[in-house]
Amino acid sequence: MDYFTAARAFVRAAELGSFSKAAQELGVKISTVSRQVVELERDLGIALFNRSTRGLALTEGGQTFLQHARQALEALDEA
Repeated sequence: MDYFTAARAFVRAAELGSFSKAAQELGVKISTVSRQVVELERDLGIALFNRSTRGLALTEGGQTFLQHARQALEALDEA
């Protein structure tokens, strides 16, 4: 798995509150964003989102990871 691509998908989904909106913005399928987030959750050993039919809500671990992911992606973009 490409962690930076998965982190970007996670960050956009968190910011937009939707896998479908994140997928549309990133130009990929919804299933791709969902799979990337599931793989991140599996590798991290935590749930990043609470999912419902109304949308996504970050878990406490998801909020922490969001902060770190944003910093890492910003550093990568600057490099």
